[in-house]
Parts: sequence; structure tokens; C-alpha cells
Amino acid sequence: MQFLRNVIQWNLFLGAFAFIVSYKPVIIMHGILSGADSMKSLQREIELLHFGTKVYNCDLFSNWFSLENAWKQAGQYGTNFLHLIFPDLAARTVYELFYSKVGQLTSVANYWNDPRKQDLYRRYSVFLPYINNEIQTSNSSIFRTALTRLDKMVLIGGPDDGVITPWQSSHFGFFNGSLDVIPFNEREIFTSDTIGLKTLADHGKLVIVVKPFVHHLSWHRNRNVIREVILPHLI
Repeated sequence: MQFLRNVIQWNLFLGAFAFIVSYKPVIIMHGILSGADSMKSLQREIELLHFGTKVYNCDLFSNWFSLENAWKQAGQYGTNFLHLIFPDLAARTVYELFYSKVGQLTSVANYWNDPRKQDLYRRYSVFLPYINNEIQTSNSSIFRTALTRLDKMVLIGGPDDGVITPWQSSHFGFFNGSLDVIPFNEREIFTSDTIGLKTLADHGKLVIVVKPFVHHLSWHRNRNVIREVILPHLI
């Protein structure tokens, strides 16, 4: 009988161990307004929920002039964000700097998407139109295939973000030339399935989360927000 108990206990231990080590690693990346330290609350919550999970907290912008390993969905356009980085620049005229060879040396300019200067955006931007397959390259099919292989893609944002402009950019919505916000499912990037968003949606793998009353710097710092809109999707 004691031998049987020992066998059962050992099997339970092995089962628990296998369950723990089966968790996939989690990679978290901060934004341009903060550093890796700001992500520690999120890291801690993930580790508490899934004991044994390896969380990689990446310090992406220790080099201000690099944006090779991150992307900002539909792009950025608006004074709320711009004035935080360049207080003396106006959204209407900053394209003169950002859409130039010199301007593109800064990470901010890499994902600046001026809806009224789309010709210059496509001509000079070295990052966003390529990663979004707005400009076709030999890598376009690779980008699309990688995205469609996801089991689930969760896009989280809200109207009180205060930094992401328009806030719907968090869900691939964006301005048209008249500065009206076009929902993501009415934009060409979705209807033409340029990067695979429609494929994900058609298979029930695209999740859109809208959470009001959350400021940009609270998504990854506020414990209640983390537990409500982020952790439920880490299963």
C-alpha cells in the first residue's frame, strides 16, 4: 500500500512538473515613453498567474535610433503623442522632418503615418509601410504567413488612452485623408487581407478589446487593468 502511495505521489509530481514546464515563454515590450522597468508589474502578474513561466522583459529602446524589432500596428498621427517627444513640432508640418532620409533615422518617424501625405509616407518611411505590406517586397509573404499562424491575436485599446492617436490604431483603425477614423474592418489592410487580419478574423482568432478610462501608461501598470484585459488571454 505504501508503495502504491509513493507511485501516485510521484506521478502527481511529474504531472504538475510537466504542466509547469509546458508554459510557453512570454515576451513583453515597452513603448517609446517608458523603459523595461515600467513593465515589471505586468511581468510579476504573469509570473504569479502562471508559476514557472519565463517572462522576457525586453529593453527595446535603449537605442533611440532603432525600431527593427518592434512595430506599432496602424501607425501614429496626432499632437497628443508628438508633443511628448518633440514639443515644438506640429503634426501638420512634422512630415517635412520625418519624411526625409535624416528623419527616418529616428524611431518615432519610422511609424509616423500622415494620412494627408501618403505619397511621402510610402516614399520615405523605411519601416511601417513594409511591415504592414502596403509596399510589397520579398518579405511580404513571410510577414503575412507569420501572422496567420497565430492561434489568437488580441488587440487592446481604449478611447481614454491619451497618447495613441487615433486610439483605434491599437486595433488597426486609422484616419482617412479627411481625418475621419475608419474602423479596421473597413480599411484595405483588412478587406484585402494584406497581412492576414481577415484570415484571423474569419477563423475566430482575432480578438478586439475596447476598455475605456485607461490611460496609455496604465495598461501595463494598473493591476486591475492587467487582470481584466490581459491575463485572461494568457491561457
